[in-house]
Amino acid sequence: MKKIIFLLFLFFSISFFAQNDTLSVVRHTDSDFIIPKKLKVIYKELPNEFFINVPNVKSFKVSGNGLFKKSNNLYYIDNREEDEIFINFEIILNNNQIKKERHLIKKRSLSNLIIALNSQDGPIFKLQKEKLKNAVLELKFEDENIDVKKFMFIYKFKVKIPGRQEIEVNGNKIDTKTFESIKKFTSRNDIITIYDVKTQIRCGISTTQIQPLVITIL
Repeated sequence: MKKIIFLLFLFFSISFFAQNDTLSVVRHTDSDFIIPKKLKVIYKELPNEFFINVPNVKSFKVSGNGLFKKSNNLYYIDNREEDEIFINFEIILNNNQIKKERHLIKKRSLSNLIIALNSQDGPIFKLQKEKLKNAVLELKFEDENIDVKKFMFIYKFKVKIPGRQEIEVNGNKIDTKTFESIKKFTSRNDIITIYDVKTQIRCGISTTQIQPLVITIL
């Protein structure tokens, strides 16, 4: 899967001391995804990786609930249920004074994902059968800052035709075999349901629940 580089440099300092001669750098790496807003927001279901450094000091330590060190200046936050995390800095300056900083990062859940069918938002549709030929399912998120297709995709779903056994489809497209069943076994005003949509993200299988699509045949 092509790796999407989405870098965001955040330069900010929140100090408990009056002096301001250091600057902590928290850089989100290409393994992370963050809304480009003033508020530092990450998502619980996604990998949250950070490059953390404090330049021009003797040494520093960082800590935080759920914050783990991967290597050297590379850290990650595990996907806990808490809604926020503080990254705490203890810095030894070149003059041996100790400085402390605290950086707040908010955590949200990837909820309210919707499915678009042929680029039209769901979950309710009224379509002619022919519109379902090679129809493509795509994910969208309510926050327009996020192009969810860059890091999450549909890899499997089920189709229920009235009076027929469910059909499991691999990928994100209504294949020829499924369309032929729709064409043969449905009539005007019949309702087709697309459900049990499985999604995948860069770091593994997503457990996010997707609302079913309901399609009325015209």
